[in-house]
Amino acid sequence: MKKNYNNYFEIDTKTLTFNLLSYLLRILLMSVGIALLGNYIVQIFFENYNIETVNAFVEIRTRLFLFNAVIIFIIQIWFTSLLGNILVSSLMTLLLSVLFGFTNGQKALFRSEPLFPSDLLMVKDLPFMINSLEESSAKLLFSLLISILVLLIVVIVGIKKWRKSHPIKFKQSKRAVRLLLFVFSSIGLIQLLSFHNPGNPFKEGFVEVGYAEWQPHSQIYNAQRNGPIAAFLYTMSGDVVAKPEDYSQEYIKRIVDKYNGRADETNLTRPESMEDINIIYVMSESFSDPMKIKELEVENDPIPFTRSMMEDYSGGSILSQGYGGGTANIEFEALTGLSLETMLPGMTTPYTQLASKMNKIPTMLSFLPEDYYYKTAIHPHHTQMYRRTEVYENMGFDEFLYNETMAHTDKIENNPFISDGAAYQEVIEQMEKTDKTDFIHLVTMQNHGPYSGFYSEIKNSVSGDTDLAEVSGYIQGLTYSDQAMEEWIAKLEQFPEKIVVLFWGDHLPSSYGDTIINKNSLVTKYETPLFIYSNYTEVQKDLGIISPVFFMNEIFEATNSKISGYHSLLGALQEQLPAFEKGIYVDGQKNEVVQTRAELPTETQEILYEYEAIMYDITSGMNYSKQLGFY
Repeated sequence: MKKNYNNYFEIDTKTLTFNLLSYLLRILLMSVGIALLGNYIVQIFFENYNIETVNAFVEIRTRLFLFNAVIIFIIQIWFTSLLGNILVSSLMTLLLSVLFGFTNGQKALFRSEPLFPSDLLMVKDLPFMINSLEESSAKLLFSLLISILVLLIVVIVGIKKWRKSHPIKFKQSKRAVRLLLFVFSSIGLIQLLSFHNPGNPFKEGFVEVGYAEWQPHSQIYNAQRNGPIAAFLYTMSGDVVAKPEDYSQEYIKRIVDKYNGRADETNLTRPESMEDINIIYVMSESFSDPMKIKELEVENDPIPFTRSMMEDYSGGSILSQGYGGGTANIEFEALTGLSLETMLPGMTTPYTQLASKMNKIPTMLSFLPEDYYYKTAIHPHHTQMYRRTEVYENMGFDEFLYNETMAHTDKIENNPFISDGAAYQEVIEQMEKTDKTDFIHLVTMQNHGPYSGFYSEIKNSVSGDTDLAEVSGYIQGLTYSDQAMEEWIAKLEQFPEKIVVLFWGDHLPSSYGDTIINKNSLVTKYETPLFIYSNYTEVQKDLGIISPVFFMNEIFEATNSKISGYHSLLGALQEQLPAFEKGIYVDGQKNEVVQTRAELPTETQEILYEYEAIMYDITSGMNYSKQLGFY
């Protein structure tokens, strides 16, 4: 029997059209409101609840505020088209805005950088990150989330009851509207995911319509200037390193031949072999020198032994890639010699984003005689963060010891993290256990924040415009680390095998707060102690301030060992530019700090360009350099 569609819809075409347009208009208007509110929420959290700053952004950079809101609008439309209910989708969008804004704000507060897409890969470490929050911040987050979730449940239950007595009219036609919205919003989301593709309408729109200004070296600037959502999109993954204009096998060969030749000259005076020298890397969590911080008064030096090591052996400081965090990035630079300064904004955490490529990247391990060394990574924490298990395996480590497999897991009083003393004892027992020469890479955890309430007795007096409970707890932890170091070095002095230790702090803690940190120089914010110790030969050199990418060269020099062309390039760069990260360049010729590459001497820029070309070749190109025997 033929269906009578007029009876089925029970309405004429004009009424149908009017109702569908009304339905579409309600969705669009509600979505605009939610997008504006959601973006305002994100900004409020990012600016640490400073309404005046947010209102100033809205007033002065109205176009950028609206363009950021467009992104939320697309997400809201996508949710609505998928769920079919504007109220439910609105609450979900607001929930997402709260989560995104809160996380962004916390990271900006403690790390001086906004949220990156690669940070989402750490969602499995959520319990650990929540435990790191201040109590007031955690309470606020949970209150907001619970409120929105309760409201969401109430709305869903209410809608179900309402629909029982109010059947939906024009269901099929409304589904057609939803399908149309779904298609358009999905296209928008796909464009957002390909933000760095040439001609991307959103990236071009931010600049041409919103007047965005991008700073590749400063993501916190991008977030403050263009909005947190814009900054998040700007750090979407793309290529690792920008492709050099003259990239070719011939160009890479010229670089390889140049520095392989220089390496051969260096090796004429380096007869030693590393086959019987144990190499120990110690990256100490948040280990820094509080005596260097202006406006902070510390009665007694908390790290006297470490300071004596820096004076009696090769000592100096590092220019860290991160502030208040970013451990894995500093670790990556130290092990590979590859600098994040040369990487595009989308490459924010190489460990998580390049894990599968680690077996193709030169590392300290790949330059050790394979038949002689047993390579161990030790991290007294769980294995999930930064995909360390996969990274270490692909790098070529023979064993990875962590909190569940370590023999020594002692902690100090209420500190939830394994102590440095226990970690150092683990290193000694590992060397005693293995038959081969050892390369051990230790990443400690004792001084991970937060710090207040860990220790029953604070043995140092601290004053300054800061959270004194946090800072005092941190400094007491440094004292315990320094004491553990002294006991460990005494044992290494008596160890029957040759040993070289390279020790450094990964970054400053975030506990000092902006009031104090902003009164210090830019370099001070990223400067941590460094020394190289040996129990069998004299190593005494003023290292100055250097980047972790040069650690391998310092080890080869300390052990008088031969180098590759790759290290010769690093050495040439170190002479001109001993320390550099995005926005901070220590000019080795003028001994001054500049903030852009353009301010560097021409010769330095040329070597940096060669280095960047090799980095592109290794990470994104054809790896001609490896084929040509560069490393």
